[in-house]
Amino acid sequence: MNGDGRSDMIGLSPTGNWLYQGTGSWSTPFKRREAMGLDLPVNGSQLVF
Repeated sequence: MNGDGRSDMIGLSPTGNWLYQGTGSWSTPFKRREAMGLDLPVNGSQLVF
């Protein structure tokens, strides 16, 4: 997601969209969440991953 070569995770919720950047560490696989701007389609069935 951020181009550093590590797997990242995106969380979608009614209160906001969050980016969890991967660290490459097995003991702490993700950094703290960061708010991100992400436009979602009105119909959730249109999501594509």
